[in-house]
Amino acid sequence: MLGTFFWHMDGITVDMPPPFATLLSCRIAPDKGGETEFASTYAAYEGLSDEEKGELDGMKAVHSVRASLSPIADAIPEKHRERILGIGLVKEHPLVWTHESGRKSLVIGTTADHIVGMDVPAGRAMLIRLQEWAAQPAFSLRHKWTKGDFVIWDNTGAMHRAIPYDKSTGRMMHRTSIAGTEAVAA
Repeated sequence: MLGTFFWHMDGITVDMPPPFATLLSCRIAPDKGGETEFASTYAAYEGLSDEEKGELDGMKAVHSVRASLSPIADAIPEKHRERILGIGLVKEHPLVWTHESGRKSLVIGTTADHIVGMDVPAGRAMLIRLQEWAAQPAFSLRHKWTKGDFVIWDNTGAMHRAIPYDKSTGRMMHRTSIAGTEAVAA
């Protein structure tokens, strides 16, 4: 659950198309925190300059669960750490996903560890910059949950994260994912 506090896209580190959509309903809302933020990776790509789009063309990033959990690795009990960090596959994806519709979106989030062919520090700096770009208010929103709320989002064009909350609040969400049919493609 701690990994959900960081921007991510679902299904990026498995050997199947990522989920098309995710449905989330609130059964118990916390008094403080626990909101979900969504950022459109379609709008973020569309908001880039033509020069920036050209620079990203053909670039690939390496994604892994290990990368997404690195900010909290120390919070994972040592006896389970390697098993948990090793969940999923290490996958290489284009930074820009050209969907079957022709529309483009960024494939970013905390699973993106580095950019193929770039020095690791420069690649990670670029990934952080793109993530921050996508998360700006022009491309994102925050939903404050109340019991009974139901949200659906296009997982193929959005990052999301939960805002930290006190575990004692009993926050309970029910989640359903709709299988995807389209693999990430350049």
